[in-house]
Amino acid sequence: MKSVRLTQTPSEVLLFPGTYGEDIFYEYWAAWVTKGKSRLVLCNCHNGEKDENCVLCHYQVKDKNATFIPKPRVAINAIELADFHVIEKSNDKGSTWEEWIKCHGKDPLGRNLCEHCNEGHGTTFGRRSFITLGKGYWNNFQEIVKAVGESCKNCGGQLFVSRYACGSCGHTFLDPAQTTVSKEHKAALETEEVACPACDTTALPTKELQCYKDLATTPREGCSNPEPATVFDVPLKLRINGEKAASTLVCENEGFKVVSPEILEQVQDLLVPWDFPSFFGHMPVGEQASNMIVEVPDFGASSSSESHVDKYK
Repeated sequence: MKSVRLTQTPSEVLLFPGTYGEDIFYEYWAAWVTKGKSRLVLCNCHNGEKDENCVLCHYQVKDKNATFIPKPRVAINAIELADFHVIEKSNDKGSTWEEWIKCHGKDPLGRNLCEHCNEGHGTTFGRRSFITLGKGYWNNFQEIVKAVGESCKNCGGQLFVSRYACGSCGHTFLDPAQTTVSKEHKAALETEEVACPACDTTALPTKELQCYKDLATTPREGCSNPEPATVFDVPLKLRINGEKAASTLVCENEGFKVVSPEILEQVQDLLVPWDFPSFFGHMPVGEQASNMIVEVPDFGASSSSESHVDKYK
């Protein structure tokens, strides 16, 4: 199990949902602890939501150490869309494992840029993986979700709302083509319930969509069945912009084209969600303490990390 390493060089990924309770992503809590070496320490009590002993929260309360405060993170299933060399590795203890190394491909003249290709190693397309996002990157990801949703899943055109209407009787609340309206008014129609003057129904307005293509040159109408794309429909080229705390997650796509049937067929067997709760839901208290370079506390028969977090709150 290895995550996609997001760097300033774009990685192309195809995200896909899992089932984690009522969610399609998995939320967990953790803190980066720096004592000589930076380590990610999982929060067993999930910020007080679970009755689990947690060394992280115990020492955060005991020592009032801000670096031990757990923060929410999100794990998302992904396929990394690239050619990989799968190299057998071993050590002097007799252990063996597979190392997946991204192929560097060829230059414009067709010459190998990859030492593993020169050594005769074959490639396999696609690697089952995942991405993890902290709060800042998660906020950036929501902007990407919004941008993808403004493109049409069926034709790749750009979507526009042609009408906001009552879902019960069809009464038009707003026709953007006929009425100049503020961004605030549009935002309210997207998020707030409206009382229909025609049938007295109070509900969120429905949106009728139209899509257009080639807006940069001559706009023309797209398909007759406009449907918003999702981040699960299109390959995303993701990278990090900036350094450390000032960095952001950005998407390098020039447009959002639905993944091709050929690629889907190639990676079909990889579309298996990870059991994230077994990886990120709990860390043995001994491992927590070792990563934090502290002693395992005596929680007591009736004590738990939840009680420690409650005291902190």
